[in-house]
Amino acid sequence: MYLICNVYIISVQLSILRMSSIESLGQKILLGTSGWDYEDWVGPFYVSNERKLSLYSQVFKTVEIDSTFYSFPTPNFIRGISRIVPKDFKFSVKLPKEITHKKLLDVKEGALDDLNRFLHILSPLEEDGKLGALLIQMPPKEKYLMFKNFKEFISDIDVERYDFVAEFRDKSWLDDEVLKLLRAYKVSFCVVDEPLLPPLLEVTGRIAYVRWHGRGNRPWYYYEYREEELVEWVPRLVKLVQDVEVLYGYFNNHFRGYAPKNALQMLKLLGIANTSQEEVLKQVLGYFDKQFVNHIKERGSDVLSKDDLNLMLSLFIDKRRLERAIEDIDKVRVTEIGCEIICGTVKEYVFEISLKEKRIFHDCEDWKKRASAKQFCKHIGSVLLYLSKEISINILKDIIRNIDDWTFQTS
Repeated sequence: MYLICNVYIISVQLSILRMSSIESLGQKILLGTSGWDYEDWVGPFYVSNERKLSLYSQVFKTVEIDSTFYSFPTPNFIRGISRIVPKDFKFSVKLPKEITHKKLLDVKEGALDDLNRFLHILSPLEEDGKLGALLIQMPPKEKYLMFKNFKEFISDIDVERYDFVAEFRDKSWLDDEVLKLLRAYKVSFCVVDEPLLPPLLEVTGRIAYVRWHGRGNRPWYYYEYREEELVEWVPRLVKLVQDVEVLYGYFNNHFRGYAPKNALQMLKLLGIANTSQEEVLKQVLGYFDKQFVNHIKERGSDVLSKDDLNLMLSLFIDKRRLERAIEDIDKVRVTEIGCEIICGTVKEYVFEISLKEKRIFHDCEDWKKRASAKQFCKHIGSVLLYLSKEISINILKDIIRNIDDWTFQTS
């Protein structure tokens, strides 16, 4: 499956590279995060609390300013951030909730006056060529409650000068009438990845705009996208970028530094990550690997005291993989078992557990991705569920007690 995915990605990347001989793909697809000033990014992404935006702009070419939703920014703030970043950097900006959520885009209530005030504050970004898109994030209200206001509002905005984007938060807005209206006024449709709405791939303006909110619960954005979930987006982004001047995409799953990690992974999957971005991604992944090992060390003593196989496995394998491991127990074939070594196969893959050398060898693609973090794939989970409970508990106890000495080998 993973081999098929990788071959597909390569073919997609080649088709992308043939799209245009004038501008590079890296100029057409600009990916970043929603916000940059998060303390829990110190460690996984930042080396310190100082100069965050400067450091961020050395890695990414764009960011979405989320703080403007909560209040109008000061002119000094806008001038300051414009001076910090490189000249080709782009800021996409969310409209204040005063306009979208309090006045509900009502022109009679002064929504357009507030917009003009907001655009005036943003003028340094426009003058410096650093203004990206303007996001109109709608409140989670049904279409019939706000359609009239929305139509009147977008009919009076300057879509030739600015790239406006509409993000809807209720499924009732996802219909042909709304899409036709957006196309008529050249307002771009915001494509989302979230639990409540489908990722509708529609192009209605000069640009495409994607927001990854996460798929978690309470809140959505406390979520780390797995690589296979990001792979799903490769053909989607390819489809979107073919019909626009530029595609902006932002990861809003900011907890624990997940957003920059996933944004860098997406750039790499698309084949447009530069050398610097690949190096930063390597550092970020290394940080997360260490966090997994530290978690095993922190919980190890408590888990060992309970002598519970499933509890021990939970240190090394997530719930989804464990469920799949249970399904594949009957695919395990043990060819050798002794005090020092256990060998065999799971489906077409081989495994070897050496207690003497403190080493696990396996050759599936998921294992190759997880081995550096000392985490199990579903196949190794299946093996430990297949073996007698006593043998598996003894193996896991040794790994937990001596985690730094164990090698998770891929070749």
